[in-house]
Amino acid sequence: PAGITTIKNAAFGGCTMLNKITFESEELAVVEGDPFAGVTKNKCAVYVPSNIVKAYRESNELWNDFIFAVPISASKKFVSFCSDVPFTTRQFNGKKWVAPTTIWMYWIEKAKNNSSSSLTLTPTRDNNVATIPAGFGLIIKTTDNGGSGFIFMPPVGANEKSDLIADNNRLKGVTVKTQMADIVSANPDNYYYMLSDNKFQRVNGGNFPAYHAYLEMPKSIFDGQAKAIITLEDDVTDGILLINGEEQNGRGIYDIQGRKVENATKGIYIINGKKVVIK
Repeated sequence: PAGITTIKNAAFGGCTMLNKITFESEELAVVEGDPFAGVTKNKCAVYVPSNIVKAYRESNELWNDFIFAVPISASKKFVSFCSDVPFTTRQFNGKKWVAPTTIWMYWIEKAKNNSSSSLTLTPTRDNNVATIPAGFGLIIKTTDNGGSGFIFMPPVGANEKSDLIADNNRLKGVTVKTQMADIVSANPDNYYYMLSDNKFQRVNGGNFPAYHAYLEMPKSIFDGQAKAIITLEDDVTDGILLINGEEQNGRGIYDIQGRKVENATKGIYIINGKKVVIK
C-alpha cells in the first residue's frame, strides 16, 4: 500500500516463495533490522518508480541484493532510457529484460558514426550478459505496441565489469529533469534530438525528463543542413538501424555506413530513404 513508511524486522522472515515486492509511493520506506531473512533476494523483484531506485540502494545495503523493476511504456516501438544505478542484462526468472514484452537495448557508438549522417545502433549484448553503467543512454525497442512493461535491473555482480563508456555513446542519459536550452547553449557545435512518437525530433529548449536519453549529433556531420526529424526504422532486430532526415529529400543510394554509392549490389542499402535488402 502507498501508506507504508516502515518495514519491521522479520516482517517477511521465512517467506521463501516471495518473488515480488511493490512500492506504490515515491516516499522511501524505512527498513528496521532485516525484514527479509530467509527470502532469496536475488530472485525477488522490487517494483518502484524510476526515481527512487538509487535512493533505496543507498538507504540500506540489503536492497543491493534485490532485482529492481522500473516501469516503461510499451505503447511505442522505441523509448529512451537511462538509470542512475548500474545494472546487468542478466535474465530474471526466465524474463528477458522486460515484461510483458520482449525488448532489445541499443546504444549509438561514436566510433562507428564519426562522419556519417546515418547511424547504426549497437546492441548492448549478443547472447551474453552486459553491464550497463549508471547514466548510460539507451534506446529500447519493444516487440509489441500497447500497454506498459518493466525493465528488470539485477545488481552488478563482483565479477561483472562493463566495457561500455558513456563518452563513446551519442545517446546522453539524463537522471534529473534538465533544461535543454542550457545544454544547447553550452555545446553550440552539436544538434540535439529528443525521442518522441518513434522519432528523434530536434530541440533547442524545453524540459527534458529524467531517466531518458537524448541524441547528440555534431553539426559537421550534416554539413550545416540540420535534420529536423530522424526517423527510426522498425526492423532493427539484426542490430542495424539507420536514420533519414525529413528536411533532406533522402534521394539516392547509401550503404549502411551512410556513404553514397552509384549502384546497389548484394547487401543492405538505404534507397530513397528506405532500407532495402538486395540478395
